[in-house]
Amino acid sequence: MSRPNVIAIELRFDHHEDGRVHVHSPDLPGMHLAGMNLDALRADFESVLRDLIHANANATVERMHFFPNLGSLTHPTTAKRETCVVTLREGG
Repeated sequence: MSRPNVIAIELRFDHHEDGRVHVHSPDLPGMHLAGMNLDALRADFESVLRDLIHANANATVERMHFFPNLGSLTHPTTAKRETCVVTLREGG
């Protein structure tokens, strides 16, 4: 039995004065989401990521977990960052 593939994706959350949040990732060039509700943006990101992985890597997302980056905890004035750890299953 093969080991599952695991990838980590850094997410950056830029908060704007009007309350909007812009989500982007240096690991996924061109991926940009924006909105007012952080939970809704995370759900949108999960859906987009599942589709991208299925279309481009012929794999299926088994699990997805979000972890705050240490820098976001120690320097709260900077943009919030999280790491999304994704476990993949080959084929789809």
